[in-house]
Amino acid sequence: MKYLLILLFPLIVYCSSDENEGSAEIPTESTNTELPDTTNDNTPLENQLGLTEYSMPDENGNFYSCSRCHSTVELPEDGAIHPGHDLANAFYRTSFKNGQLTRLMDAVNSCRTEWMFAPEYSENDESWLALEDYLKDLSDGSSTENITYEITPPPINLPIGNVENGVAFFNRSCALCHGMDGEGGFANILYNTSKDGDFIAEKIRLSGNLDSPIYEGLTITGPMPFFAADRISDQQIADVIAFLESTKTPNGDNDTEDDGDATGSGDDRTGDTTGGSDDDRTGGTTGGTTGGTTGGTTGGTTGGTTGGTTGGTTGGTTGGTTGGDGSTTGGSGSSRVDISSNSLTLQTNCGSSNPKVGQTFTFQNRSSHNINGVATIIDDCTIHFDSFTYDGTGIAVFVYTGQNDFFNSGTSISKNLLGPAFNGVSTTLTLPVGVTLDNFNSLSIWCDPANANFGSGIFQ
Repeated sequence: MKYLLILLFPLIVYCSSDENEGSAEIPTESTNTELPDTTNDNTPLENQLGLTEYSMPDENGNFYSCSRCHSTVELPEDGAIHPGHDLANAFYRTSFKNGQLTRLMDAVNSCRTEWMFAPEYSENDESWLALEDYLKDLSDGSSTENITYEITPPPINLPIGNVENGVAFFNRSCALCHGMDGEGGFANILYNTSKDGDFIAEKIRLSGNLDSPIYEGLTITGPMPFFAADRISDQQIADVIAFLESTKTPNGDNDTEDDGDATGSGDDRTGDTTGGSDDDRTGGTTGGTTGGTTGGTTGGTTGGTTGGTTGGTTGGTTGGTTGGDGSTTGGSGSSRVDISSNSLTLQTNCGSSNPKVGQTFTFQNRSSHNINGVATIIDDCTIHFDSFTYDGTGIAVFVYTGQNDFFNSGTSISKNLLGPAFNGVSTTLTLPVGVTLDNFNSLSIWCDPANANFGSGIFQ
């Protein structure tokens, strides 16, 4: 299907980069972030498949493609800077990734697994052969110098940033994922962010897979690729921070992360200082009234799993210190948070005949969203998550079904999980009508618009 798209639409994703960023002249005006047309009249029709492979996300991965991080030219006219070096003459380089790899396919596969969350190419893979031919045609062999880079933390004391330069840099280089002026796109909203400058600087320089076999020294986990020292200068980092700081309002916070509030109510998943009222998932200092999962300091009476030290047998999940009798000083609702779909008809009267009943897995975090917990199939249509964590951020995030840890053809089976964080809670998930345990063997916390697997596992 994606090969057909390139023949119908000539708009190709273009993410340019600058080999010598220190001398790049960064325009001062904001620009449109529509994807430029990089269709080359000299590109032979037979290489359109390779051009598509370069430009389009893999159907089994997230929203990244080669073109989101790599330009095909050494010095793009617009002066944009992106994490990856350009691919001009990459075909003729003799080593990659600071000399750790010697084959182009291995370097590409490193990008696919580390950043794109896509399966590796094989030697005879049609998609790989098409991409290889495309990269060969981009190369004239005139420059085969191998590229090196340095992963380095930002300095403790950054220079003074310039807001005007910062917005210009951001809208040329960062907006492709975060949207113009940081107002949101594939990645988180950064306009009016609560993140401080030190965190942003570290994220720019040291973001990635902390267990990477290729990149050493990364400190902040997440799918955002780091910018090596030659990709972005300390001054440019300071300018970006100055711009983001300028968008902040005294009481505003447009982060998609939410750790609760001072008083809590409704669906505050991390509780608060005085307890929430309906679905406060960690209770509060005095507990929530109908759903606190940890009760409160004075115990609860109808939903706890451990009671209190002197009473409260069914209140919040840890009860309280003095027990209780069903008053508003202890969690009184269910000890499990229901994350079942609120738009689909759910199954009822479930049996336990399916052989998968009892199977389980531990979530593997595949993003910066802190996915963790254990999933267990309880009966033919019920799945429990225990000690479940998720930071609540993203675009539109659901539990998705899949096969063998691939989810692009999967089905959403939950409500939208976007919102306040889940912090070690217990959840219940009822399958909608039409979905059975035979339809899947894997589950993912899946960001639907971005086709991004935040964390997943395979039932065993």
